[in-house]
Amino acid sequence: MRHILLTPLVAFATATSAFAATYNYVAVSDSHTLNPGDTAIVSIYITETLGVGDTSAIDVGGGLFSAEVRIGSVSSTATTPASVLLASDVAIDPAFNDPFINLVDIQPTFVDIVGGFDVSIDPLADGPKGTVVGDTRSIKLADVTFTAGTEGVTIVQLLDTPLGNNTLILDNTVLDGFFPTSNLPTITFNVIPEPTSLGVSSVGLAALLRRRRR
Repeated sequence: MRHILLTPLVAFATATSAFAATYNYVAVSDSHTLNPGDTAIVSIYITETLGVGDTSAIDVGGGLFSAEVRIGSVSSTATTPASVLLASDVAIDPAFNDPFINLVDIQPTFVDIVGGFDVSIDPLADGPKGTVVGDTRSIKLADVTFTAGTEGVTIVQLLDTPLGNNTLILDNTVLDGFFPTSNLPTITFNVIPEPTSLGVSSVGLAALLRRRRR
């Protein structure tokens, strides 16, 4: 029988786990060029990469019980940055099927996402284990829809939530503390004028030049 312990949340630190694997966040589609008001979907994964002779803590421990990520603001040259507007813009992966743990918290400078696995549905079932390609295991946490604001470049990064231990394996192994705190993965949104706006501006400039030539 698995005994699940959801401990208070703590910050991650750069480290190597007892299983010698390394852990990170990955954003699929990490660079977008948009017009104001457009949307873009970014898929966020937790990865476990094994070195030679390493053992997967996630596989041995029965998959994940819960997982977390913070999408934090880095910089923006836009008056209104690209952002996640609503909790419904975050689709936590169905493998994290516990509505009592699943959480989306939208704040002005960050978005916290937590996904949980409901062991009561089948106490013998494994939690999310994702897919393995080569030496890397990838577990999707969520699809996140960003909405472009005004013109400019917005950069956000994927990092730990400072809430406590909330990336756990079913055997109670805590993965918080084994994610990087530097060189964090980023997502860039370059919001440019709509083509019609550019066309109007070009026509206006051409008319102005003609008047000056007269």
